[in-house]
Formats: sequence, structure tokens, C-alpha cells
Amino acid sequence: MVFKQRKVLWAAAAAAAVALTLTACGASSTDTTEGESVIISPVVVNPPSLNPLANETAAYMLRGQFYDTLVRLNATDLSVEPGLAKSWEASDDGLTYTFRLQEGVSWHDGEPFTSEDVKYNLTEAMQYYSPLATTYALISDVQTPDENTAVVSLSSPAGYFLSGLANLYISPAHIYAGTDIMANPAWNTPVGTGPFKFESFEEGQQITGVKNEDYWDGEVQADRIVNPVIPDRNARNVALTNGDVNLEFRDAVDPSQLPTFEANDAFQVAPMVGAPEELITILNQREGRPLADFKVREAIMQAIDRDPIIERAYFGAAEAAPSAIPRKIAWATNEDVDLSTQYPLDIEAAGKLLDEAGYPAGADGTRFSLKLVVEPSQQPASTTAELLASDLDKIGIDLQVQLTDFQAVISDVWTAPYDFDIYLVQTSTEADPSVLLSTLYTCNPNDIPYSNATGICDEDIDALFTQAAALSDQDERGELFREADAAIVDTLYSSLPIVVTASPVVAAANVTGLEDFYSSTNWNWAALGTK
Repeated sequence: MVFKQRKVLWAAAAAAAVALTLTACGASSTDTTEGESVIISPVVVNPPSLNPLANETAAYMLRGQFYDTLVRLNATDLSVEPGLAKSWEASDDGLTYTFRLQEGVSWHDGEPFTSEDVKYNLTEAMQYYSPLATTYALISDVQTPDENTAVVSLSSPAGYFLSGLANLYISPAHIYAGTDIMANPAWNTPVGTGPFKFESFEEGQQITGVKNEDYWDGEVQADRIVNPVIPDRNARNVALTNGDVNLEFRDAVDPSQLPTFEANDAFQVAPMVGAPEELITILNQREGRPLADFKVREAIMQAIDRDPIIERAYFGAAEAAPSAIPRKIAWATNEDVDLSTQYPLDIEAAGKLLDEAGYPAGADGTRFSLKLVVEPSQQPASTTAELLASDLDKIGIDLQVQLTDFQAVISDVWTAPYDFDIYLVQTSTEADPSVLLSTLYTCNPNDIPYSNATGICDEDIDALFTQAAALSDQDERGELFREADAAIVDTLYSSLPIVVTASPVVAAANVTGLEDFYSSTNWNWAALGTK
């Protein structure tokens, strides 16, 4: 892979002003010792905890530094590769998986990692990580015939089981078993098997780790890793320019500055590979809501102009999403459907649909209002929200954009009374539609948080996802997913993507190991160093 080089030019006045923010964020405490290799990678929000089971942005970004998974996914083809499990065998009926674990692995506190840890995570801890709710529901039993073997029994075959496990970061049973796991204060001083050992967590300032000298998966290249909390994007840009940080990726990257970084050989930009990421709209279609009417959803789709979103929110690092299942999951996506073709940009047609739906324009041109919720930490998403507001204004919809933090999102989107119309969020779709996408499109009669929050149930689409989840043969599963993909586009059901993103990583030129860092969708933090 050849990395492009990018350049940044900042006005001195702007840099000085934003530097005040850096000081407030504690960036000055990231000074390094001469000869020490340190990776300094900012997070955009202060993490409520370092719990890898928390469905929260900062914890998601940091978990691979301290913890490991049983299996990993190859970033190029999304195939399953060894992690803490060095090998595995599946029974012919797909109901039993026997995992052979890496030997000689220790937790950071010196206790041995064993099959009992695997059992605890698969039978207890996993239930708290909502994106894996369907995977957890499959597990009927875990046996540990010896300390390096775990035998997992499933209630039904599931072709996505291993892909699901690639998202479960293993925590130590000797610390969490028998406790209220989500409330355990030990999460803020994490003990894992990962490449870095936890050193400190300064609330609102930074999280620091030191090299795990005994890491089971080879030499860790950096001596230390520092994650300063820098919510302000301008402050992050200045920090990278000035050398106060040396690695930014995902939400930390400011897309508007990519062209300037490209022109400076003091920086390198690597394209992000791995599981697809999309900007999606979760549509509240409960009875009485405007979006419950298909014609309203159709009108909105015909009013959205994706080109300005791609250029002004993502600065070219995205493309229009054709359907619910990304094209990268080639075996499952339906290439015969395309949202942009089926619902082409047409303001006049969109207005007529709203008339037909019984929403005439008032004297001021407004038909009705919708509430859109978005997290400001996801900068391209919040920029997109403003562009969507402009698009919908053209057809008489007053889109009221509410910028809110993750805790407020839980209240507005994921729990009753569901006070939103549209939730705009950038998320990974994972490597298999049964792992995450299924939670968006299958029925959710019990209103389980972080699942289908739209309040509707399409039994046919639900059945297609359910049947695909119960099969092991990828070709058979692909047929079902392609049918579901078409049905979602035809009915504009539940959640719809706007763009597929290509978030890059931006690093100082002296940072090494970027290719290996992205070799796994779990991010290989051990590979990063400096020269």
C-alpha cells in the first residue's frame, strides 16, 4: 500500500486561539522522554468508563489497546483469523465449536488467561454488549475440558457466530465474576491481555498505557500510548500539526483538513479498510409519526442530495450508499437495487408525494416539523444534519436538528417515549449482516435498547434475517440477505443509509506500522511505533 502525503498550513492567529483549548484539555502532559516511542492518539469525548462492553464511542476506540478478542477479522476480505483462540473446529451440524486457546497468555496482573475466562465472557459478560445480543442468544452451554480448550454449544446453527465473536473483547473472570459487572469500578483501571497495560485515567484529560513486555502476540512497537481527550476539532488539527498528537483516525479526523495534510510530507494518510462504515438514518415510524407514512419517507428520499454531503461533510471520502447491505459484503448485498436510482433527486415529485400524504404547505411553505438527533462528536454526521435540513426545507419540512451527547441519545432514541423522528449516526455495519444490521431490521416487540428503535415490524423482512442467521451455508444465506436488501429499499423500512464512508487515518510521517494497524478490523495497536 502506498500512502499519500498531505500538508497543513495554519494561520498563526487561529493556531494560537485553538492552542488555548489544547492547554485546557491537558495536551501539554503528553511530553515524551527522549528515545521513547509514543503513540499519541486523541479521543473526541471523555469516556464514561473504559468498559469494553459499553456501547459507547470512546470505549470502542480504546478497547483494543488493553484487551483482545478470541478471533479477529482480516481487514481486506473480512475472513476470520486467530486471536486468543489459535484454532477452532466446528461440528458438521454447526452446533458445536471447539476453541484451542493460545498458551502462556497472562492478564496484565499476572494471572493466567484460561478457558474459564472464555466461559465467563460467553455465558455472562457478553449479554451486556448489546450489538451481540443475537450472538449471545445462540449460546446454550460452554464446557472447559482443560485450561486451553473451550467447547461452545449453540442452540441452532449460525453462519455468523465467529464474525460475532470478533467484536467481543475478553475480560478477566477473576476480577468480574460474581460482581455487578457493568457497575464494577475496576473498569476504570482495566486489566486485559492486550498490547498495552493501563497506567492512568485522568478524567477529562487523557488515558495512558504502557507497553506490555510480555504480550503474547509478538513485540509491541511503542513504549507508551496516550489518548488525550480533545473534543474540539480545531484543537485536534492544531495538536497534530504541532506534534502534540501523532495519530488520528475515525471520529478524530477532520475531513475538511485532509487536502491540506495531503500536501505536506510531514504527514501520511492511509485509507481505512475493514468492515464497512455507513452514515445511517434510523427513522421513527411509530403510529402517529409523519414517517409512518411511506409517501413521506419516499418524499424525503427524493429530496436528499447526496453530492453536497459527500463533498462538504466528507470532502470526497465517501460515496452514496446504494442499499441497506453494503457492497463490500459482496456475498450478501443486492447489486440490482439502488436507492439513488429508485428514489432519484426530484424536489417537485417529493412535494407532490407530501400533498398526497395529506400534508399541504402552509402560508409560510411549511408542512410539518421533524426532530433529528445527532451527536456533535461525529462531525461529518452533524454537518450532514445541516445539509439535510436545507434539503428538506425545499419541500416544506422543518427539520429541527438537536445536537446531543451519547447519554441523551440513550434517552431520546433507545428508550421510551422515543422523542425523535430521525437519528443520524455513523456506524460500522460489521462483516456479517447477522451481527449488527439484523438488530436494526428484525422486530423488537420488547423495545430492547440498541436494537430496532423505529417502532415497526415487517414480519417478512424479519423472517429473512432470522432464516439467514440460522444457516451455515454462505450462498444460501446470501440469497436471503439479497431478498431482504431489496425489500428494505422497496419499503424504505426502519433504517436507511445515506453514504458509505472511507474514514482515513492521519499520522505523523515518523509513525510506523500503519499497514499492519489496519490489517485487522480490530486494529493492531501493537504494530504502531515511531522512528
